[in-house]
Amino acid sequence: MFNALLNRLSLWFESLPDRLRPHRKGMWILFFLLTGLLGAGISDLKLDMTLESYFQSDDPMKQDLDRFRLIFGSDESSYIIYRAKDGDVFSPTSLRAVQGIQQELQRYRLHLEPGTSHPLDHLREVR
Repeated sequence: MFNALLNRLSLWFESLPDRLRPHRKGMWILFFLLTGLLGAGISDLKLDMTLESYFQSDDPMKQDLDRFRLIFGSDESSYIIYRAKDGDVFSPTSLRAVQGIQQELQRYRLHLEPGTSHPLDHLREVR
């Protein structure tokens, strides 16, 4: 039954151009009218591309994101990726290196002339 329906639908679409060809001027007019109508309404189109629009409030992913924002203040973050030379990010040497990076970011102002602006001036917190 399903195959018969697909065959009939396929034949209908196959014959559609031949059936519409005698009405091609009307089809062009209809095409431009529809394009104009849709184009006129495009200014009212609003796209919400925030993460909140993709998840319901009870979704675990949304709850985790809200918890992250509560802890860190926002989800606008920069990340520094660190690969441990010894292959173990929790070794004492690696943890000292990470601590050094953190201290360097927190104390970057000490290496600048007074009154100098720097991209890290937007840094609010290092965790």
